[in-house]
Amino acid sequence: MMRTEMNLNEVVMCAINGVEVGDTKKEAVMSITSFVEANYINKATIQDLSNLSISEIEKLYEMGFEFHINDGKVAGLILRQGGLN
Repeated sequence: MMRTEMNLNEVVMCAINGVEVGDTKKEAVMSITSFVEANYINKATIQDLSNLSISEIEKLYEMGFEFHINDGKVAGLILRQGGLN
């Protein structure tokens, strides 16, 4: 039986390999973020960042994301340079 599930490291490696053979960086980022949204963080929660739990914030930070805070609430997030290592 062939294994069809991929882990985050495999997804990132596929994205890097894709860029090396001609995919755009935007396509690579989309494949990684789609995987993360589907497997690590509830997509509805991402759309309403102000409701992130501490454990979700910790997971995102460990994966290399930084947060924009406005009036004590999470207002956005970005991938740190060198993130998703």
